[in-house]
Amino acid sequence: MFARFVCVLSCMMMIVSAASAAAVVRVDLSQSGDVERGWIDWNTDGNRLGNEDVSRRFLNEADFDDNFTIDFINIDSRNRDEVDVSIPMHDLLDDAFKEGDPFDMVIKGLDAGIYTMTTYHHDPEEDVPNDDGTLNITVQDADGTRLVANHLQQSWGLRPSFIGVATFRFRSDGINNVVITFADNNDGIHNEAFLNGFELSISIARDQASNPDPEDRAVDVWEKTILSWTPGFYAPAINGHRIYLSDVFADVNEGATAALQGTTSLSEYTPVELAYDTTYYWRIDEANNVTGWYKGQVWSFTTEPFAYAVPVSAVTATASSSYDETMTAQKTADGSGLEADDLHSDDENDMWLSGADDPNPWIQYEFDSTYKLHQMWIWNFNQSFEDVVGFGLKNVSIQYSIDGINWIAVESVTELPGANGEDRAPHDVEIDMAGAVARYVRITASSNWGGWNRYGLSEVRFFYIPMAARNPLPEAGGDEVNPLPILSWRPGRVATSHDVYFGADEQAVMDAAEPVTTVMNPLFESSPLVLANTYYWRVDEINENESPAIWLGPVWSFTTADFIVVEDFEDYDVGNNEIWWAWKDGIGYASHPTEPPYPGNGTGSAVGNENSPSYTEEMIIHGGAQSMPLSYNNTAAPNYSETTRSFGAPQDWTMFGIKTLVLYFQGSEINIGGQLYVKVNDFKVPYGGDPADITTAEWSQFSIDLTLVETDLQNVTEISIGIEGGSSGIIYVDDIQLWP
Repeated sequence: MFARFVCVLSCMMMIVSAASAAAVVRVDLSQSGDVERGWIDWNTDGNRLGNEDVSRRFLNEADFDDNFTIDFINIDSRNRDEVDVSIPMHDLLDDAFKEGDPFDMVIKGLDAGIYTMTTYHHDPEEDVPNDDGTLNITVQDADGTRLVANHLQQSWGLRPSFIGVATFRFRSDGINNVVITFADNNDGIHNEAFLNGFELSISIARDQASNPDPEDRAVDVWEKTILSWTPGFYAPAINGHRIYLSDVFADVNEGATAALQGTTSLSEYTPVELAYDTTYYWRIDEANNVTGWYKGQVWSFTTEPFAYAVPVSAVTATASSSYDETMTAQKTADGSGLEADDLHSDDENDMWLSGADDPNPWIQYEFDSTYKLHQMWIWNFNQSFEDVVGFGLKNVSIQYSIDGINWIAVESVTELPGANGEDRAPHDVEIDMAGAVARYVRITASSNWGGWNRYGLSEVRFFYIPMAARNPLPEAGGDEVNPLPILSWRPGRVATSHDVYFGADEQAVMDAAEPVTTVMNPLFESSPLVLANTYYWRVDEINENESPAIWLGPVWSFTTADFIVVEDFEDYDVGNNEIWWAWKDGIGYASHPTEPPYPGNGTGSAVGNENSPSYTEEMIIHGGAQSMPLSYNNTAAPNYSETTRSFGAPQDWTMFGIKTLVLYFQGSEINIGGQLYVKVNDFKVPYGGDPADITTAEWSQFSIDLTLVETDLQNVTEISIGIEGGSSGIIYVDDIQLWP
């Protein structure tokens, strides 16, 4: 495979460990002392593995691979001393392999995937600064041979002020060995390379499904959700995905027939039927022609409940009377006195109590809108001496209303159970509201449990069946929205169609004065919008067989972006979406399932950083979390460096009043000259700012007046970024945008 460019200076002033979502195997290359807590001893069965060439098999010791071997070749000897116990990981640092000449760590039989390795380099025996100097680390893996740590400073002594640590990634193809070489640079006194231990974890299995949607462990998932994922690298186009889905973890984990849903050619699956408020487990096995079927990870999600609690902010409580200004009706609707586990206190100040001479005690709840009610939970009055006074409601009538004038009785309930006065009390009763459509609920008491002339409640909670549209995308109040949005929402229960009102006039949408568009699915595609403008929309849910037949939706809004994003570099990662596949450079890449090998464009360019988790730059960024590092070397023909991104479909850069192409770049003080330029299609525009900007470690803006670009802007097929002349260096590119 083609080697990828990498430029890393690894000198860390603190102890770090590899970050990975997967389990990590940590190995202490111990000699005879204590093994670092939580780490695996390199020695097996109490036998030291020696100072010469050594080998160790890892059998069922790493969650990501149950059988692989690591050999150390050309190991000479060890150093050992007692590092001060105040130093973190002192047991790890007490002893180490060492060698004056380069030595190899050979990893055999590792499953295909992308792995993260962290290595520790400390000499505990010598206490002279820079006694052992620096070392280089080289990796030979499925992508070729490359330097991953350049002049890494090793640490020394019994009380080190820093620890020499290197973190890097490599790729295993599941067939060939991975070789990691540690070489001293002969820039110290004794000049030896040390290795105390290492951490190894899998980042992404190359042939494993990834990026599940819903996300792993997601909650409140729509019961009609569609499952989707990113396919494994080798998955064929036809029936390449095997699906397991069940509410039983063991069935999915073990691949039981009961959980098998079949195979599909699409990287999505629509479950036949999901139950409410249920946790499901699912797994996607990916077919490949290398190992057959690759077992996927087990993901989970929990579906939405059948009914939701009406928010306390949406409930206003009033009563016929109150005992004082503290024990008011609102105390029964604001969650006061309730703990996280829904148990109520016995503090009377968290409850409602009527006045002493109230001949017709009642308490009423008004919602912020109309709800279809499922249940009402009641915590009866529960002060600590309730078993003596019995202020809790007993005989009651419960009614509901849409308008507060016409009332309907809940016939199933005429008596409430009494509370016992104990602290942390559960709710006393769950009343079935049977789908009552209401904005008001009133409880009228005719007696209490003690016969006294006061009446009280601790708490009431209502649960509703969601009938109105909810969970809009874009989110309500969202900004920087694409001016060609596809609006979506979670539909109301039993809705058969959806009336969408959309426009720039909020009042017109509120009044349904905008033209209505009826859609059968919860999606609405608008016509092109204006940049930097606010829009309003509302969805009314329709079912002519229900009463009411229409559930009016709230009015949502969003604001379109000030500009169009051409490229923000946020979507690239090591999960079969490497940045150099999109931004083609002078190095090229090996074949992958969607393209043949690319030999490079013949220039001195190299994009990406193989030692970041995403293969992009994650520290030097203008916006978001990633930028594109672009290295250039113009010392040989053709004396320029260029990277090009082609668009899958031609782009129209004349829409929305677009007039300017903008990108941001940052140079480096190590850069030696060069003229930055951008090409739109084949039209070249040199950077017109200060030529020294390319050597400045600050972000600069490169703006291009598109009216001066002599190409078909309604048919933009590619954009290129390049540096010509000069010698060599690196720039960082971010946030390529189109502005009006």
